[in-house]
Amino acid sequence: CYRNGEFAINAGASTIDRKLNMTNTWANTIDAYNYSGRTISMDAFNKYTFTNYLFIVVGTQYQYFDMSQKDAFTDVSKKGAKFNLMDPYATVVYNSAFGLNLNIGARFNIHSEYGNQVVYNFNPSFSFANAPLKVMASYSTAFITPSLYQLYGPYGNLALTPEKNATAEIGFETQFLDKQIRINAVGFYRGEENTFGFFFDEATFESYYVNNGFNTNKGIETTVRYQLSKKINCLYRCLSFCSIHM
Repeated sequence: CYRNGEFAINAGASTIDRKLNMTNTWANTIDAYNYSGRTISMDAFNKYTFTNYLFIVVGTQYQYFDMSQKDAFTDVSKKGAKFNLMDPYATVVYNSAFGLNLNIGARFNIHSEYGNQVVYNFNPSFSFANAPLKVMASYSTAFITPSLYQLYGPYGNLALTPEKNATAEIGFETQFLDKQIRINAVGFYRGEENTFGFFFDEATFESYYVNNGFNTNKGIETTVRYQLSKKINCLYRCLSFCSIHM
C-alpha cells in the first residue's frame, strides 16, 4: 500500500493427474484412462483513489493452460494441447454523494490461439434520496474461447470458434416496512453468436462440440425477499424467459 493507493499480485497454480481403469463390457477388456492438466494464473493490479467518490483499478491478468489425455479413444499430448492468454484491464468507479454510481471497465484479451478482442462493461445506477428506490442499468460484452477439453478431448473439435455476446439490463430495487420487504426486478436482453453446443448422430454415434448460430435471450427476473426476523428470510424468485435460435 501507499498513499491513496495499493498494489497487489495474486498468483496460483494447480495440477490435476487422474488415472482410471474401467471395464469395457462391449469388448470384454480393461481400458485405461489417463488425464493430466495444469493451470497457472497471475493477476497484478493497482488501485488508486482520487477522491472519496472516485477510484480506478488498472491491472493485467495472465493465464496458462495445458492438458494431456490418453485412452482408447484419445491421444493428446501437452505439446499440442495448450494455450495462454493475457488480459490488461481497467475499471473506473464513481460513487457520488447525491445517489449516482458509475462502474465502467474494459479488458483487452490477448489469446495465443484466437487473437485479440476488446470487451467492456458500463453499469450506472441511481439511488433516490427521498424515496426507497434504486434504478440501475448495464451493458456488457464477452468473448468466450473454447476450453482445451472442447478442442482436444474425446469430443473435441479444432474448428470451434470463440463465442461473442452482448447483454443489456435495466431494472429497479425498492423496499417497504422498514426494509422488511425488498423487491428487485431486472429486464434483460442478450445476443449470443457462435455459442457452444453438442452434436450427436444417432445412426453413427458420432459426437463432437459445435458452434451454434445466433441466439437471443430476453426476459424479466423478479426477486421478493421478506425478512421475518434477523435470522429468518423468505425468498421468492420468478424468471420469465424467452430464447430464440437462428
